[in-house]
Amino acid sequence: MAPEGRHEVRELRSMEGCGVNGKSWPILTHLPTTLNRIAEGWRRFPKSDRYFRIPVSFAFVALLVWVPRIYVLATEIPPFEQLQRSSGEIYFEDAARAGWRTTLKTDQGTLSFSCWTGVGSTCIFSPNLNEWQSRPATVWWFHSPNLYTGDQFAAQVEIDGVIVLSYQDSVRRLQIAKESAPVVIVIFLILPFFYWANQIRLNLKKEVTPHE
Repeated sequence: MAPEGRHEVRELRSMEGCGVNGKSWPILTHLPTTLNRIAEGWRRFPKSDRYFRIPVSFAFVALLVWVPRIYVLATEIPPFEQLQRSSGEIYFEDAARAGWRTTLKTDQGTLSFSCWTGVGSTCIFSPNLNEWQSRPATVWWFHSPNLYTGDQFAAQVEIDGVIVLSYQDSVRRLQIAKESAPVVIVIFLILPFFYWANQIRLNLKKEVTPHE
């Protein structure tokens, strides 16, 4: 009869790579090898990639995609009766990729507004912006700190006595942005990892080329 210690060793070996009810989990069996291959592929990157290009690429995506969408998810438009109200002359300034910046010149000073939903600060999408320059207007707004645009979020805009941006439209626009934000975050979370994972794969292929 085999010694008890040897019998236990054989049992342990027979259980390697097995999951519940004795079913084999190949992913666990090959995990150490896979991790070693990933580490080897990572080491084959030039230092400029490991310490500059890769971190910068993730930071770039974070600032342009992740952070703006997280900001959208955190933004809540207060009930209409809680909004602040300011009146004066309205102006629209072209802010290039940020869209059209809405400003209001009042007796107390100039206020800059945003309707940020993750892609720009434009509040009013209309071909009449130039015609509305310096017209009397009233803006209902609330404080909403933003790294990309003004800290005042315009929830409703009235120009010459006509509502050109309603409170209901602002709530609906923000809700649509909130619903799409998680999808955009996930997509742009996967893409950088996919790109650099492919680069690691190419690094490992270099390992077996004849001239290496």
